[in-house]
Amino acid sequence: MDEVAQSLIEAQEKARALFAEVVAGGLIVPGKLESELSTDIHHLARDRFGLRRHWHKRIARAGENTMLGYYDEPEDRRIAADDVVYLDFGPVFETWEADYGRTYVVGSDPVKQRLVADIEAAFSTFGQRVTGMVLTCADDPGAEAVAARLDPERVRRYGESTHADYRLADVASRGMAISFTVTADRGPFGEIFSQMTVDVPGHHNALNATAAFAAAVELGFAPPRVAAAIAGYRGARRRMELKGEARGVRVLDSYAHHPTELAADLRAARDIADGTGQGRVIAIFQPHLFSRTRIFAAEFGAALGLADEAIVLDVYAAREDPEPGVSGQLIVDAIPGGHARFVPDPARVAGVIDMMAKPGDLVLTMGAGDITALGPQLVDALRGPRE
Repeated sequence: MDEVAQSLIEAQEKARALFAEVVAGGLIVPGKLESELSTDIHHLARDRFGLRRHWHKRIARAGENTMLGYYDEPEDRRIAADDVVYLDFGPVFETWEADYGRTYVVGSDPVKQRLVADIEAAFSTFGQRVTGMVLTCADDPGAEAVAARLDPERVRRYGESTHADYRLADVASRGMAISFTVTADRGPFGEIFSQMTVDVPGHHNALNATAAFAAAVELGFAPPRVAAAIAGYRGARRRMELKGEARGVRVLDSYAHHPTELAADLRAARDIADGTGQGRVIAIFQPHLFSRTRIFAAEFGAALGLADEAIVLDVYAAREDPEPGVSGQLIVDAIPGGHARFVPDPARVAGVIDMMAKPGDLVLTMGAGDITALGPQLVDALRGPRE
């Protein structure tokens, strides 16, 4: 059996196991990039409005990232917020796509297409078992494919699409925040027009906040109270987290480690840098897993092409053994424009940034490995004398 076939079998088994777990355990919110926004806002709704369920939670106010699960679940059976989140009224189908190398694999291969069909069918079956409302992203083809199999009377949609029930519009960057409006023609409170600002950057966060807003309103909470809760959100650790500023250069850190996440965060970084009128976006990416690097090198390269300058470290192995010929150089070779370099030794990055960064620039470290430790080192290097 070749490696691709084995990976597909592993993916199918994992997808089935995940589905079995969530059906046994409760209701589900499949993860979306930057899904901590939605989950943390649901924490705020629980704390302020008395939603049921007891959560294991670690949020930004405590200086941690977010993870959800029942308190009585052993650690090895908890499912991270990127995968599922339990709610009391029904699932929110946001998106799923080819960003977990061995879990969700798509393409023209018939076996891969069958895997995608199996995942879609699993979520559809689960949605059909839910007795409450199902909230789905109208902008995402995968979520819409699932919603099309459900009872339309129980489906509510959110997004920028004209057929969304909760319509996102007027999205505008406000530095490290994003403002937007949400309108609805029907619902528990009739017509809705709500202007909101959330203190995290990026268009994708406006979409996630709209999902949280719609879910809370459908649960029966008044739109002004929900908007106020969203305004109180201050972000999650490692999600465009500001690590410091020196010499007019801001250094942010992100957990992004899939191509779609990288692209979303780099677009957000561009909005922030453009607000200064002179800044560049310098991306520093540490690939996570050899298999993911090999499979998605082209997609990573395209995403990093959104930066003005890109530095790629060597692969953070995590649970995998090295693969011959697979390194960060594969991604560098796929980045268009020639503004990229492979720096396999993280200890050299601070010196590179010290020489490269100019006032107004934004430096963004990205990855699921130990690259998060690099941010403070970059700030310290920028605070010292130039080498």
